[in-house]
Amino acid sequence: MQVLVDRHETKTVPALCALAQSSQADVRRGAIKALGALASAHEIPPMIALLLSAQTSAERNAVERALISVIGRHPDAESTAFVKGLAQANKQVKPNLLTIL
Repeated sequence: MQVLVDRHETKTVPALCALAQSSQADVRRGAIKALGALASAHEIPPMIALLLSAQTSAERNAVERALISVIGRHPDAESTAFVKGLAQANKQVKPNLLTIL
């Protein structure tokens, strides 16, 4: 997946979103990292959904870093998705969302 990032293949973002939900942890990690480099503000809501469904703290932290990267490139991104995410988040996810905000 690194080659997609190196080539700045933003057209692959929908496929990366799907791969970020893979049953294989290494595939999820690679896709999440690539999303951090390639995703636009449009992908923030699905990335928040990934954060809400993350099973481990390592995965939550990876999605958090990816979201911070996306927001860094798109500082005017709509915050509504984060507010909705906070309302749905459990106690393990809320610190990640608050860090991003």
